[in-house]
Amino acid sequence: MVDGLSHRLHFPDEFQQLAQDRIQKGFTVIQIVAGLYPDMFPFDPRGANEAGFPVGDELFVHAPSYFDAADQRLEYLVAHGLTPCIVGAWGYFMPWMGVEKMKSHWRYLIARYGAMPVVWCAAGEANLPWYLAKGFPYDDRKQVNDWTEVMRFIRDTDPFHHLLTVHPTGIGRLSARHVTDDPALPGH
Repeated sequence: MVDGLSHRLHFPDEFQQLAQDRIQKGFTVIQIVAGLYPDMFPFDPRGANEAGFPVGDELFVHAPSYFDAADQRLEYLVAHGLTPCIVGAWGYFMPWMGVEKMKSHWRYLIARYGAMPVVWCAAGEANLPWYLAKGFPYDDRKQVNDWTEVMRFIRDTDPFHHLLTVHPTGIGRLSARHVTDDPALPGH
């Protein structure tokens, strides 16, 4: 359900149908991206939901109407016994947004969803650059350092101490071992 908050998975019919399918198959956690999708730029029409885009004119000014619509989806998952694993962004958004804007994004997500039974996923493929970058794939250590700082921020900001994870890259040596400078951050 990576696209679960966008209109690529229409709500309520398609979203609820897929959620029910996952329940019947025994799933308990659903990974869902909170506004910065892995396969598109921020204002790609595919990333909008019925209320619009997750961000305003600048990265990152949140559009509450987008998240109001997202609330319905996340509440549906929780009401049906599924735990949303909220992915804040894909790793390659870090160089575009920077650490401070990414922290602001996470502050918003924690404030909005922290009281729910969720799992945080700091980033998808946190150590992988943009797919079309010259020399792709390579291990971007600056990006890893920045995501490590954001993970510390998430850990320090979340008053409920939700499980924190990060989605590693599975390309060759770009494994989970290289996705953070502090392996104690993901987890507890």
